[in-house]
Amino acid sequence: MADVIERKGYERFEDLHIDVVDPLNRAPDTWLRAAADCLAVAAATRDQERWPFQVALGMSLHSAPERLGLNFHGFHAAEKELDWSPPSLYLFPEGDDSWLGGAESQQLPAQFLPPGPANVKAYLREWYDEGDGEYRRTLWLVA
Repeated sequence: MADVIERKGYERFEDLHIDVVDPLNRAPDTWLRAAADCLAVAAATRDQERWPFQVALGMSLHSAPERLGLNFHGFHAAEKELDWSPPSLYLFPEGDDSWLGGAESQQLPAQFLPPGPANVKAYLREWYDEGDGEYRRTLWLVA
């Protein structure tokens, strides 16, 4: 995290996949638990260091030629919607939410939050990717 801040890697959306944090997180059935754990550790580290950044955990969901929207009913149900890419941690400057895509995102209610740190918000971002001709979706957890 200190490296990303020092190099301003957040400007390039540098991320850290949870399976790089710990190789035990390679199996998709570990991703949700590991994502929640990694977010909690990253948020605690940020708070301890007093870095003026949001910690965001992005989980790439299945895409489709048409909008799928919010087709699951809570944090644990998201497991069936995860695509092939492990969740990743990002840092974004406090107060900057442009990376959420404005109208492409909706804030989600409490059942979409993981167990763990307080002050976490959940968002679903869905947008059309002209490059692959599909609507892409990301579940974001932001501390």
